[in-house]
Amino acid sequence: GKAALFITAQRIFMTFKGAFEDGAKRTELQVLESFRRPPLLVIDEIGQRTESDWENRTFFELLNARYNDMTDTILTCNLNGTDLTANLGPSLVDRMKEGGGMIECNWPSFRA
Repeated sequence: GKAALFITAQRIFMTFKGAFEDGAKRTELQVLESFRRPPLLVIDEIGQRTESDWENRTFFELLNARYNDMTDTILTCNLNGTDLTANLGPSLVDRMKEGGGMIECNWPSFRA
């Protein structure tokens, strides 16, 4: 009976970048707060990030805020544990493991 939000990592960054446009209706902080609100946030395709410094800092801020709020977050990707740590950085992976864990699914693609 609680709300959840399912969104791709790319769409999150597009939403944040919208706050930079002239006449934007929301600030970066307001966008961050909108992604902090749902009791469950599912972020799909995190491995598709460009891993720019801005993306890394923005993603860290979002995930760290949710970690501090103790709200549930699920990340999906096609990366193994080593590649995920390289993509997100060890501090974010540690935060994700502390409150939950990592499930590696090694089965053939259903899309093939």
